[in-house]
Amino acid sequence: EQTPYLEWRNSVFNTEVTSPSAQAKSCQGCHMPQQSEDGTPISTQVALQKNGTDYNELVVPKRSPYGRHLFIGGNTLLPTWLKTFRDELSPVASDAAFDALIGRARKQLTERTATLTIDSANRSGDTLTVAVTAKSLAGHKLPTGYPARRVVLQLVVEAGNETLFSSGAFDSQGRLLDASGAVLPAEGLGGVPEPHHQTITSGDQVQIYEAVLAGSDGKPTYHLLQASSYAKDNRLLPLGWRSDHADIGAIAPAGLGGDQDFVAGGDTVRYQITLPAGQTGPLQVKAALYYQPLSPRHAAELMRSRVPEVLVLERMLARTGFMPELITSASQEVL
Repeated sequence: EQTPYLEWRNSVFNTEVTSPSAQAKSCQGCHMPQQSEDGTPISTQVALQKNGTDYNELVVPKRSPYGRHLFIGGNTLLPTWLKTFRDELSPVASDAAFDALIGRARKQLTERTATLTIDSANRSGDTLTVAVTAKSLAGHKLPTGYPARRVVLQLVVEAGNETLFSSGAFDSQGRLLDASGAVLPAEGLGGVPEPHHQTITSGDQVQIYEAVLAGSDGKPTYHLLQASSYAKDNRLLPLGWRSDHADIGAIAPAGLGGDQDFVAGGDTVRYQITLPAGQTGPLQVKAALYYQPLSPRHAAELMRSRVPEVLVLERMLARTGFMPELITSASQEVL
């Protein structure tokens, strides 16, 4: 969780270089907007008297620019817990305040996080080939920070009301499903983590952008104190990323398997789908990118410890689920 700064330094957003790019922007530039909700630049006094009124401007002049202390990311799960379990957690903020916070997080996710395009979708006989590209708009890896977070790429192929193929589908609790509709083994305690994919040929395979820690033995671990490296780190890289950057030793991707389409700013995934024999008529290809603040697998590992705090977390999750949040989507018809 301490590497986002290094990730940002290895991007076009870095403001600390001699000649910053036109896209350069500090952390505050994204997470502390200098405009009001209606887009008006803020000019304000930064201190009030004890009774809540303004000081005379000769004493405390107005300051501009002024960054609003919003610090918005993509976490909708925590404010949902605080609101839902108000009687237990005793938050000071109102339900309306939590709703506003969740709304800002969703706006951040849908407008300033990533884009998704279906580059091609072609049918040849009973085979459908699709290429999908996810591009990050973030100034650091996506997702970044604590390794419980993940971004999931979903692809669905439909013919009318019939689903012919699905990769990355969720159940009502936010757990990923395989081709048969069962929860993926990778979601459960002890399951093998889902690898990075260059090409997906089955609904049992899902592209999950995430960091999975590894212990000194090289095996995956979900405990920070046991971690010494990454078993997998295919989180989307920011634009301008360089493999020869001075900080690369601490932030290099891992587990990519030589994927040449995983580049600065994004990743392309190819799908080779076998359609039902003799399938005719138009197909609807739908791609979507989802964010989860807490992956079910990470939570399952936390549940190993049956201490009182974990039991409370388990009870809360049973009620709220893992809340996949839509970042963006794309669709294309194949005749």
